[in-house]
Amino acid sequence: MLGLQSVIIAQEQDPRRQFYDVVELTKLIEKAREAGFSDEQIARLELRDGGRTVNVQAYMESLRQKKSMRDEKLQNFLNKKFLTVQDIFKELLILEPSVLIRLREELVSER
Repeated sequence: MLGLQSVIIAQEQDPRRQFYDVVELTKLIEKAREAGFSDEQIARLELRDGGRTVNVQAYMESLRQKKSMRDEKLQNFLNKKFLTVQDIFKELLILEPSVLIRLREELVSER
C-alpha cells in the first residue's frame, strides 16, 4: 500500500503527467491488486492531476474506445481499393483495341 501511495505522490509531482502513459497506469493498477485492493476499490481509484481528479477506470475505458475507433478507421482505410499505375496501364491495354477499332471505323466512314 505504501508503494502505491508513493507512486501516486511521485506522479502528482511530475509535471509530465506520467499516469497518462498507459503502461505506467497499467503497472499502477497491478500494484494496487498486489496490495490487496478489490476490483470495486480499483474501480473507484482516482489520480489527481493538479486541481483535477481523474478516475483511472474511466480513463482506461476512454483510451480503449479511442484505440478501437482508431483501429476501425485504419481498417476502413486499408479496405479501400486504390488504383496503382499498373491498374491504370492494364485498363488502358484493355480499352486500346476498342478505341482503335472505333477510330478506324470513323476514318473509313469519313472517306
